[in-house]
Amino acid sequence: MTQPTATDFYKFVRQAIHDKKAVKFGNVEFTIEGNDVVYDLPLAIWDKDSIVKDLTQALKDKATREIKTMTKMVKSKFYVGVQAGQKWQVFKSTDEPTRASHGELYRSVIGPFRTKRGAVYMADYGPGNPHCRNVSEAEHLARKYATETETRS
Repeated sequence: MTQPTATDFYKFVRQAIHDKKAVKFGNVEFTIEGNDVVYDLPLAIWDKDSIVKDLTQALKDKATREIKTMTKMVKSKFYVGVQAGQKWQVFKSTDEPTRASHGELYRSVIGPFRTKRGAVYMADYGPGNPHCRNVSEAEHLARKYATETETRS
C-alpha cells in the first residue's frame, strides 16, 4: 500500500471544506465545524505550517466565492417616490425602502417595479389615473402602449 502524499491530503480536506461534510482520509475523519477543520491526526508526517496556511487560504477563497455569489443576487429595483404636491420620482434601491431609509425624501413609495418602463409610466401617468392604481397595472399599461407606439412607427 502506497503512502498518501501531502497533495492528496490537501485535496481531501479542501473537498470537505467545499462540501461541508465529513471526509475520510486513511484512518482519519475530517469534519467541518464553523470555519474550522476538525481532525485527530499526528501532524509529524506533514509540514504543519504549510497545512494551516493552505487550509486558511481555502477558507478565505470559499468565503470570497460566497460573498461574490450573494453580491450578484442583490439587484437594484425601481420604485416611485411620492412627495406632497410635487411630481412623482423614479428611483432605484437595492434595499426595500422604509420610513427610516426614505421617509425624509418621500411621503410614500410605490413598488418595486419589474421594469424601469413601468416605473416611469406610473410616475408620468399614475397620479389621479383610475386605470393605473398599482404596480401590475402600470407594468401592463406601459407594455401595451410601448408596443402600440412601436407598431405605429
